[in-house]
Amino acid sequence: MKDGKKPFSLTKFAEVLCVLLLAAMTLITFINVLSRYVFHSSISASEEITTNLFVMLSLVGAALAAQKRQHLGLNLLPDKLSPKGKLIHRIYEGIAGMAFMGYLSWYGLKRVMQQASTHQISTSLSIPVWIYGCMCLLGFVVLFAVFAEIAIEAARGLKAMAGEEETRGGDEP
Repeated sequence: MKDGKKPFSLTKFAEVLCVLLLAAMTLITFINVLSRYVFHSSISASEEITTNLFVMLSLVGAALAAQKRQHLGLNLLPDKLSPKGKLIHRIYEGIAGMAFMGYLSWYGLKRVMQQASTHQISTSLSIPVWIYGCMCLLGFVVLFAVFAEIAIEAARGLKAMAGEEETRGGDEP
């Protein structure tokens, strides 16, 4: 850290993005409710906007949860494994997550291209729906990167563990 500045953090960016998305959803919904009771008229686009912001919030939140190991999971097997086994399991989790997010990214890209080629527009705002599709695609790509990071960190831990075992093994008669 030069000059007391912290380096860019993808995690911090994702956390701030989650706060901003939630604040925007809350504000839009509050304004819509206020409009309904004060002016007896609803803002038709509010549901479309909040629904799509919620999808983006869910994907960014899932990436944060996976990165911090706070996602839902069944720990019956990993809890019973040795430290080396836990790292191997973590590598498997990362690779499986990358495979699934890779598939969703590929399918999402096909879907976005199909939406763009057919010029589909949203109901309330009349904007191209591929814009919303790109938000999902971006979320899948971020999740892919997080799972790649999980696998790489676990592989580094496994390599370090093997190096420690090799060093200890060389000291013993």
